[in-house]
Amino acid sequence: MSTCDLLLSLLSSSPSLPPFDPSSPSSNETQKSFQLETETTALDRFIIEHSGTYEFSQQPTFHQLFDRLVQARLLDKLWLDSAPKDHVLRILQSLRILTRDPVLQQKLISLQAIPVVAVFLTETTTSLFLDEEQPFLSDILVELTSIVNRLSPNDNFRLLLVQHNVHHSLALLLRTSHTTILRCVLEALVNLAESAVSLKALAELDCWDCLIDILESYDTQYKQLAAELVALLTTDSTARQKLRAMKCSNALVSLMYQAQDVSLLLSVVSAIEHSSIDMEAASEFRLLGLVNALLTYLTPVATVDIEAGTLLQAVISCLTQMSMDDETAFQIRQSNGVCLLGKLLISPPTLIIVPESSDFELTPESIALRQTQWKTN
Repeated sequence: MSTCDLLLSLLSSSPSLPPFDPSSPSSNETQKSFQLETETTALDRFIIEHSGTYEFSQQPTFHQLFDRLVQARLLDKLWLDSAPKDHVLRILQSLRILTRDPVLQQKLISLQAIPVVAVFLTETTTSLFLDEEQPFLSDILVELTSIVNRLSPNDNFRLLLVQHNVHHSLALLLRTSHTTILRCVLEALVNLAESAVSLKALAELDCWDCLIDILESYDTQYKQLAAELVALLTTDSTARQKLRAMKCSNALVSLMYQAQDVSLLLSVVSAIEHSSIDMEAASEFRLLGLVNALLTYLTPVATVDIEAGTLLQAVISCLTQMSMDDETAFQIRQSNGVCLLGKLLISPPTLIIVPESSDFELTPESIALRQTQWKTN
């Protein structure tokens, strides 16, 4: 019998499996213990065997297993509250693996599982901040946020997730010190913010202090996700007001001077451009020295790769938006910005393709070096 068939048999024969009381010698409790151990072993086997599998919907057995895991475990409130946490974790790990398949994802809607996932996420988030040392709690949140992250790019799920306040739990989890949870949360929020349906709801959240902390203190991968989220949020006027109130502009300007990662810089420049739609923000960026920081990226070079070229376009677009403020436009002229832009118009850089395996770092110095190598080869 395959692991999938075994699990299906176990879930069908014992749909409700509360934890046993080890202090009770009854044969009933012994039977519960045996059933629990058998299901645990089967779940472990399933997780290992299908850790690299992404398509399940072609086989009816996986549809049946998914239905039983959702109906007999996830939707069973009594079971969910009373089962051992390590067993709940295994159920969620199995569901996370199965929801790699888009067809099975859609079954979460027909099975009405989204409200349950939302409530479970809220309760587990609250428990985490009450006692971060509870066994398996962080692991359970990793699985829950991973599932939410997988659903969040889909418009149908975005609407349901927001309707059931999943975004509120995600915003709270921005304060977690667990980096895997944080990455999943940021990715899910970015996916939600890409839709106008959910952007307005996200803009109402009070999470700017957390995003500023990430922009200032975390590693590049987290800064990049936070900056991308800020860039998306600042397309909303409410979010722009909150950004100014929380002095997030200071963190963005600092990154323009310090960051080396092109993807991070692209998100930062985009956030600055969107924020500068409000003239007060453009003026504030000017006072913080942003014009000179942006103009350093307009230094004429003969060649750029795709990412550097995209960054150059973003910087020019950002300066264009900021120049809607008269004093900022004057500073751009005073800082030789018009001359630099003119040189780029007359002699735009040539695009080069840098192999993905290259160790080439995109800085003005390394671009100049590549220019020299390109001319001599």
